[in-house]
Amino acid sequence: MVHLSLVHFVYLCKVYFIIACSSQRIRFTLQEAIDSDSTLTTFSALTSLDITRPIADLLVGLEEYTIFAPTDEAFDSTNLGLGLTNDTVDLLRYHIVRGRHHYADLQSNPQFLPTILNSTVVNDKQYLGIYNRTAASARNKDTKIEVTDGKKRGKIATEEIETGNGIILKIDRVLTPPATLAKSLHRLNLTAFSNILSLSGLASTLEHTQNLTVFAPTNEALSKTSLSDVKSLEAFVRNHVVSSRIYSRDLQDGYSIWTESRMPMLIRRDSQSNIYIDNVKILQSDRLLSNGVLYVVNSPIEPGQPLYTIGLANRQSAGYWGWLMLVVANILYSV
Repeated sequence: MVHLSLVHFVYLCKVYFIIACSSQRIRFTLQEAIDSDSTLTTFSALTSLDITRPIADLLVGLEEYTIFAPTDEAFDSTNLGLGLTNDTVDLLRYHIVRGRHHYADLQSNPQFLPTILNSTVVNDKQYLGIYNRTAASARNKDTKIEVTDGKKRGKIATEEIETGNGIILKIDRVLTPPATLAKSLHRLNLTAFSNILSLSGLASTLEHTQNLTVFAPTNEALSKTSLSDVKSLEAFVRNHVVSSRIYSRDLQDGYSIWTESRMPMLIRRDSQSNIYIDNVKILQSDRLLSNGVLYVVNSPIEPGQPLYTIGLANRQSAGYWGWLMLVVANILYSV
């Protein structure tokens, strides 16, 4: 007969309690919730494929995730032609974010969440965007929080499904992973800037660089631009590239950013919430790229701006030392 000491008995009780709690915690998993929901049958079917087995394993594990799950209606309205390919795996991964993100947590506007999809080109996280489109009035409040891949937006249903290992938020659109800079320029018909980028010799470099922000002028804006050699083309492109991922929420009035050509650019917002980079107006914001963010602007960003148009660099508040630093930077840049 085995005799247990009080210490051993207490230890075994603790182990049993932990196992029981853990089992209870993941009793109803993300995968089980998806499989049992009559509006998520397509998403459920995709996670049951052999090629998507690693994703199904994630959804029954201990780590917590939030799934932005397209409904069956969302898939029916999309002609993606999904098959047994890696595209299916990438598409599912792009709808999954680490951690628990409740609907109420998505109120701040805008925010960008890294998905579990990595770009194979630059090994960089692929992001999706969240926008709060809530319209409030004295009589009613229409709650509308949207999720976007940078191309189209889908409305997030207010009713969330909480499970032992995460949260499911249903959306009415199927999101597709962000494209490369070259493909995005083509889709937006920004052919003039695309041609300049190709001729500059920087296309491949930018394609394989992490965390970029690109400001691309429209074709009309570039119709009168004349660049004669590769050196001037390269300098022109660098004027429109920032070596960090900057979203519209970061472009606060009075701040400034530095381009790859070491040129500081002042951020300005007007009373209608339009955003300007120095005197250049942003027409489209937060177009997500596989390695950064793309903006469409109404004019080329030219070097050699007058000192009074240049804001404080590195997003610091204006002051004597900041002003002095800008004076020095402006002198050095003009040399």
